[in-house]
Amino acid sequence: MTAKKESIQAIRSDEEQKRYLAKLDRLQNPRLTDLWQGFFDAGYASTRGNADTNTFNLSANAARTTNRDKIAVYFTSLNTSALVNDKSVQTANAIRGGVKYNVEVSKKAFAFGLTDLEFDEFQKLDLRWVIAGGGGYHVVRNKQTMFDVFSGAGYNREFFSTGLKRNSGEILFGEELAHKLNKAVSLTEKLVIYPNISSRGNYRVNFDAGMVTALSRWLGWSVNFSNRYLSNPVPGAKNNDFIFTTGVRLTFVPPAN
Repeated sequence: MTAKKESIQAIRSDEEQKRYLAKLDRLQNPRLTDLWQGFFDAGYASTRGNADTNTFNLSANAARTTNRDKIAVYFTSLNTSALVNDKSVQTANAIRGGVKYNVEVSKKAFAFGLTDLEFDEFQKLDLRWVIAGGGGYHVVRNKQTMFDVFSGAGYNREFFSTGLKRNSGEILFGEELAHKLNKAVSLTEKLVIYPNISSRGNYRVNFDAGMVTALSRWLGWSVNFSNRYLSNPVPGAKNNDFIFTTGVRLTFVPPAN
C-alpha cells in the first residue's frame, strides 16, 4: 500500500496503536476518578502595631467534565481574628461549600441537582442545608466563553445559634458565566436568586465572582468576591454578608498523557 507523505498524520507500531486506542476509550468512557481538574486558593494577611489582626482564607474547586455530564465540588472559608484588650476575638468566621451535578439532555439543554452547606458565625447561622434540582440552557458555550441560565426548585433547612430552626421550600433562578479575556486572565461569575415559597416575600441571593491571572500552568493569582443576602435574618444579624479574598492559586489538571 502506498500513500502520499502529505496524507500521513501518524505512524504507530502495534504496541503504540494499542496504547492509543486504550487512551481514546478512556476519554470516551472515563472512570469516575478520571478527568478531574481544579484549584486551591490560599491567602493570609496580618497587621501588628496599633491593631493586631490575622486573616486567613482558603478556597477549593474541583470539576470532572465529560461530553455527557459534569460534577463540580466547591468550598470557601474565611477566618479573621483581632487582638482586643490583650484578648483574641474573632471578627469573621464563615464556611461555604457544596456539590453540583449536571447531565446533558441535548446539545443546548441540561438538567442539574445540587446540595449546598453553609456556616456563618456572625449571621448566627450554625447550618444552612439546601438540596435543589432543575434544568438549564447553554446560551453560549465555546472555548472562550460559557454562559448558562437555569431554574428549578429546592428545600432549605436552617439552624441558628439562637435556637431558631426554619424549613422552607424555594424556587431558584440563576445564571453562570466563565470567560477567558486572554491566555493569562479569566473571569467567572454566578448569580442565583431563591424566592421563598413557604414564607412569601422573603428570599435569598447568592453572588460569586472571581478573576485569576495565570503565572504558569499550575500557579496563578486570584481575586474573589462572595456575597450572601438573606431578607429575613434573625434579630441582631444583618441581611448581607460579603467576603473578599485574594491570594495564590495552585491549579491541578489531568496529565497530558
